[in-house]
Amino acid sequence: MGAVQYERYVKNQLKHHEGGHATKEDAERCYYQYEVENHLREMSCQPDEAHRCQYPDCGTWTNLGVEVSLQPAWLCAIHMAEPEDSWKKVHPFSPGRQIISSW
Repeated sequence: MGAVQYERYVKNQLKHHEGGHATKEDAERCYYQYEVENHLREMSCQPDEAHRCQYPDCGTWTNLGVEVSLQPAWLCAIHMAEPEDSWKKVHPFSPGRQIISSW
């Protein structure tokens, strides 16, 4: 585990739990939040490429973005200021999310 990952682990350590969840939706929400907090990463496209900012009602051209578990969100500089919140606006939680992981 690298230094950045370890720092995230320590920061979120109190959120780790073994007691389970009251409902399937609670478990899905918990995992959704875990993924955002632990696997959000910045990305960019090639210099000669651009995408419209996916933040609702924006559309500014950008080559920046963030992704969580292969779900990208292209974001302009304004919306990259709050990447976690902006990614959630582009990919809001919805019950019944399918979780596919490979270890």
